[in-house]
Amino acid sequence: MNNNLQTALPIIIVGALLVWSIYRRARRTVGLQLLQPQRLRNRAILFGVIAIVLLSEALVSPFMVLLDAIGVVLGAVLVYVSIRTTEFQQQGEKVYYRPNMWVGVSLIVILVGRIAFRLVFAYDSIEKTATQPHAANGASALQAGYANDPYIISVFFVLCTYYIGYNLWLIYKHRQLRAPGKENV
Repeated sequence: MNNNLQTALPIIIVGALLVWSIYRRARRTVGLQLLQPQRLRNRAILFGVIAIVLLSEALVSPFMVLLDAIGVVLGAVLVYVSIRTTEFQQQGEKVYYRPNMWVGVSLIVILVGRIAFRLVFAYDSIEKTATQPHAANGASALQAGYANDPYIISVFFVLCTYYIGYNLWLIYKHRQLRAPGKENV
């Protein structure tokens, strides 16, 4: 019983963190958001670093590069839609924006759907790996499965492209709105 708890505890913790982060992300897709350029800049840099690391891993296969390119194009389409539909309000000295709820929900559904799909099909291989003598534990098998899944990496490229492009555009728009003589958009 204690061994089962030790095996399940990391999975429960990661699952709880994933659910919490999805909840936070979903909450941010509805309603006005305070436009904070420094936070947006930091996110763009973080996603840029992630994209560079993922791209360096993808260079081993033309198929993975193709899937990553598709992810970049889909992310760019989502940026375009978001740019066209984002609303701004200025309240005193602060600028707020309302992101497109459907784009945010789509990003969450795409990511959660792909992770769930991968978990369902990876469960059997994790179980087999964990029962083999001298094999890695189930968590290591799961990590290896994600590292070798070009489709999940392409989904991450959609996310990276979207967040880099959208955050940089929000920073640009913030500068425009804060310029003297500009009114609400």
